[in-house]
Amino acid sequence: MYLSQLKNTSWKVTGGLDDTNMIYSFSDKEIYWYSISGSNKTLEYTYLYYLTDNVPQSYDSTLVGKSSSGCYIVKYNPQMDEFIYYIIKSYDITKGTMTLLPRSTEPLIGGMASEIRFKLVE
Repeated sequence: MYLSQLKNTSWKVTGGLDDTNMIYSFSDKEIYWYSISGSNKTLEYTYLYYLTDNVPQSYDSTLVGKSSSGCYIVKYNPQMDEFIYYIIKSYDITKGTMTLLPRSTEPLIGGMASEIRFKLVE
């Protein structure tokens, strides 16, 4: 996966989470997590992120906006002071689909989905 493939794209959650009324939008440094209700879109969280080819053991803020490729998306949640990484299981821009496998190095409150499926927002 290349940063250029994610940058300036938005993805609607289609499966894997209890609530699929969410959109993830990517810039070169941030993931914006929106909740949607009808035609209303509300920004819920903003996370710094980066891509890496190595399984992350900790969050490395120096890679934000500088790491241009990788098979893992690493994001930091400042509200919970924890980082989560996603294995990029599949990405098909022609079909407009992406599947991520969320992982953490520590147990998370409330657990974690086994996979999250997305559809590209046109």
